[in-house]
Amino acid sequence: LGPWSQSFAITGGDGRALHSGDDVTIWAANGKLLEVEKERVAARWDKPGAWQKFKIENVHGGTIRQGEVVFLKAHTGKYVEVHGTSVEATGTEFSAMSALRIDIDIGGSSREVYRQGAVLFVLALGLVGVLAYELLQPAALPPKGGAPRLEALDAPRWIASIQIVLCHFYGYVWGAAWTQFFFVLSGFVLSYVEMARPADSAPKIGQLRYVAHRLVTLYPTYIFTLVVGAYEWKHGALDHMTLPLHFLFMQAWFPIVYKRGGEQTWQWSGVQWAQVSWFVSVLVIYWLALRPITRRVRKLALSRCLMMLWGLWLPSPLS
Repeated sequence: LGPWSQSFAITGGDGRALHSGDDVTIWAANGKLLEVEKERVAARWDKPGAWQKFKIENVHGGTIRQGEVVFLKAHTGKYVEVHGTSVEATGTEFSAMSALRIDIDIGGSSREVYRQGAVLFVLALGLVGVLAYELLQPAALPPKGGAPRLEALDAPRWIASIQIVLCHFYGYVWGAAWTQFFFVLSGFVLSYVEMARPADSAPKIGQLRYVAHRLVTLYPTYIFTLVVGAYEWKHGALDHMTLPLHFLFMQAWFPIVYKRGGEQTWQWSGVQWAQVSWFVSVLVIYWLALRPITRRVRKLALSRCLMMLWGLWLPSPLS
């Protein structure tokens, strides 16, 4: 951060994480609240009022995060803009002059330090647990008539998981690139198990039972995250209309896009209750399609399978 006089404190959110569209007050370094009178921005008073109220917004909606670009709308309906060395509330829409970036001094926030320390402790504990489990496991023979376990893929999958966690908790940019790797690796492992199984030893379990068996350990944790999200984040009437889709893992199946009242940013129903749960919704489609596809491509030539993959990949740059 820059000099002390350039630091501000944002308050709002009613004790929860800030979301796009929340009303906030902004404390300047002189102990006064930022205010807007007509177009003039100043910090003269220490008691909040209509002039001292701002609406914080971002481009994509949802939670306001560290390092994110935000926009401040004054009570006049205009956005705060920086013109050279002067600051005025004259903007009518999102622009480069009204874009502000949130930089948080982590050292000054004990709550943030404790949170990050807890995450690192859990990651370290998980690593120790994985290592201990692997060292104590007796050597196991491959299952008869089944696919040998590809133990060499455990480490890359664990590394990808850690990178994704670092991306979500600390804004680690390259962590997002590991998401695709994790998806491809997980898809390969599931497909490998099905394709390596002899055709005459297909499991007796039905398709719906197969999906239910994979969801039985995931669903309680998933419901818990939805309950936490209901108390932690701000939701409107349209958000509650899409809640049944989340309970059924169908939020990513239907790309419902809408605007909340009083907001300019579009919201996607797939991320409104648990932002990363869209992945599970997509994964359910994969589980439903995996075994039927396996039965149909098992006898196809490699060249034809590669052509099918190329045909599926071809439209991806257009999305």
